[in-house]
Amino acid sequence: MGRPEGASNQYPSPAADGNTAAEAGIALATMSIKHLLGPLVGETSHLVDVFLDVAERYGQECEEATELFKLLPQEVKSALAFFDTLTSRWRYDFGEPLEFQGSNQVLLGTHQWPEVEHLYRALRSMAQSVPATALIKYLGRLAARSKHQEVLFETRPLFYLAEGTAAEFEAVGCGKGNRTIDWRFSPKGSVDVLVEVKYRIGDVVQHFGPMVPDLGAGKNIVRSGPGTPEPLFLSTYDKFLAASPSVRLQGAWIQSNIKVERAELIAYFLSLPSDLLHFAIVSNWGETGFLLSRGGVDRESIVRTFGLVEADNAIVDGNGS
Repeated sequence: MGRPEGASNQYPSPAADGNTAAEAGIALATMSIKHLLGPLVGETSHLVDVFLDVAERYGQECEEATELFKLLPQEVKSALAFFDTLTSRWRYDFGEPLEFQGSNQVLLGTHQWPEVEHLYRALRSMAQSVPATALIKYLGRLAARSKHQEVLFETRPLFYLAEGTAAEFEAVGCGKGNRTIDWRFSPKGSVDVLVEVKYRIGDVVQHFGPMVPDLGAGKNIVRSGPGTPEPLFLSTYDKFLAASPSVRLQGAWIQSNIKVERAELIAYFLSLPSDLLHFAIVSNWGETGFLLSRGGVDRESIVRTFGLVEADNAIVDGNGS
C-alpha cells in the first residue's frame, strides 16, 4: 500500500502468516468498493497497516499501537481500508447506506466510510481516559455498522482536552431518572462540565427526503438550502437535571451533516430551557467549532477545557452562503 509520508513498511498484515482467507476477503471487498466508487478509490490495504501508520504519525510505538488495534471488535478489524482520492484520506469500509423510507433509494457517503485517523484517535483517547470496564462496553458498541460513526464521535470532546481534566464516561446521577450523561469532565479550578454528544446523520435523511421522488424520476435537483436547528438538539437538554451554571455547566456537543443559518441556530438555542442547557458546541472532527452559550456562562472556561478554536465553519451565515 502507499503509506503516508514518513511511514515505514515494517508492519505485518493479518495475512502475513499465509492467511489466504483474509487475502481473499480483502480482494472481494476491494472489487465491491471499486464497483461502487470507481476512480474515487485509490490503493487498498488491510486496516491494521493504515492504523499503525497513523499511530506512527502521532508518535506512538508500533508495539503499543498494535495492542491498541487488537482491542477492536473483529468486525472492525476485518474492514477494508482504501485511499479516498477525492479527499486524500485513508478510509475504511464499515457503515450502512442511508435508506429513505417509502422508496427504494439509498444515500451513499462518508457515513459508510469513516476515516482511519478518526478511528485511531477515538480508540486511543478512550483507552487513555476511561477504566477498562467502560472501555470494553464502548468497544462492543463499535461493532454495530449502522451506529459506528455515532459511537466514534462520542469521543470527540477528548481530543484536545486540557491536561489534568478528569473524564467520566456515561456519568450517573446527573441525568433525569436513570439516564446517564455521555461525559462528566472535572477541569482544574472550575466547575464540572456535563456533555451530551450527538452525531446527526438522520438530519440528512430528513433534509433530502422530500427530494427523493424527483431523484428517482431522474429530474434535476436545485441545490438545497440550509437545514433547521431543531433536530440537532433532540435528546440533549431534556436529559439534564436543572442546574445553575455556577454549580456545573451542561452542554451538547453536536456534529451535523447539514449546515444551518447562524441566526436561526442562535435563536433556537436561546429558546431552550436555560436551566437545562447552558452551552452547545457544533463541530466536526477538527479543533474548530461554533460555541453557543448563555449570559453568565464562562465561555473561556469551556474553550480552555476542550482546546476549542472558535469558528463558524459548522454553520452558514445569514444569507445562506
